[in-house]
Amino acid sequence: MTVRAPAETGLAELTVALRNAWSADTSVTPEAWTPSLPSQGQCAVTALVLQDYLGGELLRGIVDGVSHYWIMLASGKEIDLTLDQFPNPTITSTGVRERDYLLSSTSTSRRYKLLADSVARQVREHGHI
Repeated sequence: MTVRAPAETGLAELTVALRNAWSADTSVTPEAWTPSLPSQGQCAVTALVLQDYLGGELLRGIVDGVSHYWIMLASGKEIDLTLDQFPNPTITSTGVRERDYLLSSTSTSRRYKLLADSVARQVREHGHI
């Protein structure tokens, strides 16, 4: 699903929609997910949805020994809405990943669809698209 949202759908609105959509069902670690730390386990699916709306490249790094994803826009600006799941993050960047690589996982693909559908519904309901 690649959605190119009109310019009026900004990062702030998209961030709110993503944070409202995060749940245990969209987390790679549902047993660890809590409303007090909603970004827990959401990095890959969040990066994919951000790329749907904003474009850019998917970046993968290792943060405190754990695989982590975020995006880099064509401008070079990096957007990582889920880094707060790590208390004192130390990032070792390992480079660009392709969408197909992330979506080749059945679990990631299922969680991405749940998150993308929820975000799209919120964006439509709030009149940003």
